[in-house]
Amino acid sequence: MQIANPTSLTATALIALLLFGSACKKPEATKERHLAFATGVMQDVLPGLVKSLQVKVTSGGTAAAVPFCNEFAAQYGKAKLGVWSEKARTELGADSFLFRRISTRARNPKNTPSERQAQVLESWEKGNASPAYFEEAGKHYTMHPIKISQPLCLSCHGAADKIEKKTLASIRALYPADKATGYQLGDLRGAFVTETIYAAQ
Repeated sequence: MQIANPTSLTATALIALLLFGSACKKPEATKERHLAFATGVMQDVLPGLVKSLQVKVTSGGTAAAVPFCNEFAAQYGKAKLGVWSEKARTELGADSFLFRRISTRARNPKNTPSERQAQVLESWEKGNASPAYFEEAGKHYTMHPIKISQPLCLSCHGAADKIEKKTLASIRALYPADKATGYQLGDLRGAFVTETIYAAQ
């Protein structure tokens, strides 16, 4: 009976372990990495959306901006999501990546937060609104606060009796369940949320 060389066995086992470990290693998924990545997404996505709305308001008034936002925001978000989903796969090793805006006083019901997200928003209302990270049901979430940062926002989100009648009528026609009026400058509007999923290892 031939006995294998112990040194050869050790080397083979070590190579197999390294290869197996490399194939199965889960990408580093830290709070800092997710928050940094999400900050990049937010800084790319939101300014472009706001700028487009500003241009529309300048050319057609706030009443024209409401239906524009209703259609444009979804298309714009879908295009940006395609770009950032690919970056999430490349830079984070993610299998799935999504982002959205949420608010406890949503204009669009689709932007209603989950229970955990609502808790973060509530804590922000009571204190310092700093970016948040948490894991839930195998998913990694980040939340960045969105505030009413400029007077333009109040054209559609301010006190109902201060919003132009034509604009308010457009809002109510497109969003019958609207809850997003009554804000003041500096108020917390909601959050920009990212959701990252990694395949089970």
